[in-house]
Amino acid sequence: MKLNVQVDHVHMVIVVPPRVAVAEVVQFIKVSSAKTLKAKIPFLKKTYFGQMGIWSRGCCVPSLSKHFIFDTYCDRNYNLV
Repeated sequence: MKLNVQVDHVHMVIVVPPRVAVAEVVQFIKVSSAKTLKAKIPFLKKTYFGQMGIWSRGCCVPSLSKHFIFDTYCDRNYNLV
């Protein structure tokens, strides 16, 4: 997995097996990270109390062929962890 956190969005490069629904993986990542962030940063918990979440509803999921292009793009343009 590669990860790059920007001010207003996150880039992730991950491989999801064909038997796993991509939407479920994205939901798991968003829910888990939101809970962790709210636990560590009280401001977020207070600001987003009673709201659906801290992440936007959408996401970009390129296909396998575009994955390699996206992976190269991220490597060249961002400091990925």
